Amino acid sequence: NARPLRVPVPQDQLVVGRALEQADLRVPCEAANAIQGTAWQIRTPIYKVLTEVLKRREPKEVLPFLVPPVFPPKLPKKGPDPKIYAKRKRERFRAWRELNAAIANQTQMSERLDACEDLLELMTFWFPWQFDWRGRIYPVPQTLQPQGDDFSRAVLEFARGKTLGERGAYWLAVQLA
Repeated sequence: NARPLRVPVPQDQLVVGRALEQADLRVPCEAANAIQGTAWQIRTPIYKVLTEVLKRREPKEVLPFLVPPVFPPKLPKKGPDPKIYAKRKRERFRAWRELNAAIANQTQMSERLDACEDLLELMTFWFPWQFDWRGRIYPVPQTLQPQGDDFSRAVLEFARGKTLGERGAYWLAVQLA
């Protein structure tokens, strides 16, 4: 004759639960559905250029993380002034940190290019989106997404373009201003 365990619920959670039961979530759900209904495709010319740049590993100015950092020579512990030794140690630490960041960036770039290659086979694809606890909406994939960094945004384009029209041109001008 075991009775169910009753866990006390804090008062503030009860208030949030009641507010959620009374909330009208049709507008946010319609917005999420509209965003998820946007078809995307890979911008093939940009993808080809980036693939070629990574293959050639030049021009180095385009992808600076391809250039390995310069390591200052190691000093013997007993010979130099302690201040000079400490300074050189900090310089070497910075170089190691830059090298680790460069390796991480190269790995991330390779993952993104692999994702692009997989998505090139599809004519169009869609991103799933989710709300966070503040009500903001984000794409679920982390590798390649429309809210990502410059590379991610450069290789993605809308699959079904529309003309701006008079109202769209106005809002584009507002955003540019």
